[in-house]
Formats: sequence, C-alpha cells, structure tokens
Amino acid sequence: MAKLNLKDSLGSIMEKASVKAEEIGETVSETAKEGLKIANQKAQDARQEIRKRYYNPLFPDQYFDEDFDRPKIVVIEDEDARKAIDVCEGAIGWLSKEAGFEVLHLYEEFVPRCELTFYPRSSYAAIYYRNPNQEHRYINLSCYFETMQNDKMTELRNIAFCLGAKRCRLESYEEEKQMRVGKGKLKIAAKAGKTKAEAKSIDADGSVALHTESDRVRHVVFEHSFEGSDAPVMPTLDWYENDKEILSLIDMRLKGRDINLMKEYAVSIDSKLSQSMDANLASRLDAALKKLKVVSNFTLEGESLKEARTKLKFVVQF
Repeated sequence: MAKLNLKDSLGSIMEKASVKAEEIGETVSETAKEGLKIANQKAQDARQEIRKRYYNPLFPDQYFDEDFDRPKIVVIEDEDARKAIDVCEGAIGWLSKEAGFEVLHLYEEFVPRCELTFYPRSSYAAIYYRNPNQEHRYINLSCYFETMQNDKMTELRNIAFCLGAKRCRLESYEEEKQMRVGKGKLKIAAKAGKTKAEAKSIDADGSVALHTESDRVRHVVFEHSFEGSDAPVMPTLDWYENDKEILSLIDMRLKGRDINLMKEYAVSIDSKLSQSMDANLASRLDAALKKLKVVSNFTLEGESLKEARTKLKFVVQF
C-alpha cells in the first residue's frame, strides 16, 4: 500500500512538473514574442528617426514655438514636393544646411499663415533673405540690393522732411575701381564717367601705371521740395543711426536753431557705413545659392562690392 502511494505521488509530481513546464514554456514563448515585438518597434522607430533626420521636416508646433529661431534664408516650395513621404506628413516645409546657412524650405500653401512678409511678393521657387532691420520681412534676393537702396533713400527723404527742410537732393557717383598685381607693381585705375585723357607711365621703381582721368559723373537720385518748417522733430533712423554726419545734421538742426540757424547742409555718405550686405556675407550666400542649384546672371558679392564703391552726397536746404 505504501508502495502504491509512492507511485501515485511520483505520478502526481511528474504530472504537475509537466504542467509547470508547459506553463513556463508558454511564458518564455510569450516573453520572447514580446521581446521580439519591442525590438522590432525599436528598429522601426530608429529607421523613422533616421528618415526624419534625413528629410528634416518642420511641423507647425515647431515653427510657432517661441524658441524657434527662423532662418535668414527662405525658399518657397511646392507642397507636393514631399507629399508621398510618410515622415513629412503634416509638415509645413523642411530645414536644410547649405554652406553653413540654415535654410527654411516653406510650402507655398503655408505662406499666408507663416506671419512673414515677402517682398515684393511671395513666389514659388523664389529665394528670400531677411531684412536686417525688420526680422519678419524677407526680401527676394534677385532684388535685395535695389530694395535696400530704396529703403535708404526713403529714410533720407524722411530725415529731411522731419527736420523741416525746404529742399533736399541726393546725388550718387561710383569711386574709381582699382586692380593691383603683386605689391603695387602694376596699378590700373578706371573712374566712372567719360574719359578725358589716358596716360601710361613708368614709375621710378619700374612699375607701370595706367591712369584714367575723368570727371566723376554725378547722378541725381532724387530731389524734393517741401513747404518747410521751423519745428523739426527727431526722425526714425535704421540705416543711418551710426552715421556721424547724419547724426551731426540732426543734432545741429534740433539743438542749434536758437544759436545759429542752419540754411544748408551737404554731407557725403560713405556707403560702407550702411552696407546692405558686406562682401564676406555676400560671398558665403553665393556659395549657399550654388548648393541650392540657383542659376543667376549676377553674384551677391559683386553687388556688394559695387555698393561699397558708391558714394552719396546728401544736400539739405532750410
């Protein structure tokens, strides 16, 4: 009887062990399946993250975040450009790096909601650069320098108007262009305007110089007449807030009218002090545009150098 009980006990133990083994096997299987599922999800998330970094989509919540630093270059793109790419679903554009510049590629359909102003208008495939004095205003790079010049002219006219001028005139001329080889061994100078005489001479050290003598041709950029006022007010300054000559004109008109009444003031404005874009920045932007495969019949660096050679004479009469 004891033997039978032992046999039954062993059988019961083996049956329980078998059931337990099955339970453990099922648990291990479920754990393995769950682990495989988690691993697959992590791999999929990693692939998605890699794709996001590659396409770098920009979403509305990122764009409107107060910490988002809007790039200085904006390209308006077709919203269908990345329509079939899953990681770009719901995006308003994408970000890229070109020659050290961050570029915002903005979908055309989002432009009305982007809280930016594009001058002269928003256009598909156009490239814009931020106005240095107005962070929400972006200027088409094809007319950037012309637009900045117009802004400066408007500011000068407003200065004359606020100071109570009766007449104001702005003249411009381009200073001579120079080219040098080596340490001044060869000097070539060409001045703007009609040539009166050209002379080729050899200096004492053997260097050759080609001199072009000409009158600088001045162009009247604008000329305006006002009724005039003896109650001048401080004008708003953006481009010329650091120009000592302009500041001197304003100071004498505002503070000196009770001491020595000003009748006329002529000031030469050095464009280098109020450049729309310096040559170094322009050169870097040219490189970025090349990366963007932009085709152009001019360079921004060339426009910058031309602007730097331009001199202005501002005449104000009271």
